[in-house]
Amino acid sequence: NFSSSTETFQSPFKMLDTTFNAILLNSDKALLTLAQILDSSRRYWETKVFTDQEMQQIQAWNSFNAINVPIQDLWYEESEEGIYLSSYTNKNGKLSQIKIPNSGIFSTWLLSYQSEVQSETLVEYLFGVGDSSFDGRSFKCGGLDYPIPEEACPAGSASGKLNLFGNLLAQRGAVKKGFNGISSWLKKNAFQLLCPNQNETIFSVEFNSSSGATCSEGFALSSAASIAVLFALEDAPKESISYPPISHDLMFGIMVTELVFAFVVGLTCFVLSLHLVRKMRNDEAKRAPPRNEYLRILSDSEGGGKEAPSSHENSDNQKQR
Repeated sequence: NFSSSTETFQSPFKMLDTTFNAILLNSDKALLTLAQILDSSRRYWETKVFTDQEMQQIQAWNSFNAINVPIQDLWYEESEEGIYLSSYTNKNGKLSQIKIPNSGIFSTWLLSYQSEVQSETLVEYLFGVGDSSFDGRSFKCGGLDYPIPEEACPAGSASGKLNLFGNLLAQRGAVKKGFNGISSWLKKNAFQLLCPNQNETIFSVEFNSSSGATCSEGFALSSAASIAVLFALEDAPKESISYPPISHDLMFGIMVTELVFAFVVGLTCFVLSLHLVRKMRNDEAKRAPPRNEYLRILSDSEGGGKEAPSSHENSDNQKQR
């Protein structure tokens, strides 16, 4: 609820941080892109991932004012060039600016609404071009061999602390703005800190910006390993891809084809089995003797080998009686 027209704002953190705002606003855009992909790939029988009201809210978060105001109100133009400064709520409930620029200002490169002038100004602050400094501070101080220190250091200072997370955000922002040289430079220096030689790997997040020594000696952090992986990998293509890779129509067609194939195979097996049973019966009938022959053989076995009298002989006997 912050606005430049008011001196107070409502926030549980009591602070307006450049890095936090830049990440939050960039995540809002990522959420909108994800919601649009899920909605476009949804079929009419599927439940919506986001309701219409939720989609309207996400779209509102990505409006020009919602993205531009929280960052632009942190742009401080006391100097001719201007710079981003974080603010906090003092004991009187009013906003006070922190007059020490931090590395989070370079995370604003991630935002699409940032002007070209502001982007180029941050490049000058990063490399100390000309008189680019704020209150005698810059990010390119004497003796600093590794970018980017957490805070702009006073002129001539040769010490400072460096955070790899801030460098990662700056590197991703440089890619988005088309600063490919800065991106390569940041990646190279980050890997020099993580892998100072072929036989040593230091998974730390904070380093000394002049010596390159870790600030968490004896501890290997999983977060540092994750940052190293993100430095090594590139982001996905900007254009959205269809999700899922196989459409529902194609999946339905494959299922119907499988069912038809299974039915045909089952019916074929049934017909073959029926034909086999009939064939077996016919073969048995051919091998068995005729019925008259079977009766004669049975009569012979019962009469001691005599032939059974014929029907004509039986009628003559009955007449004689």
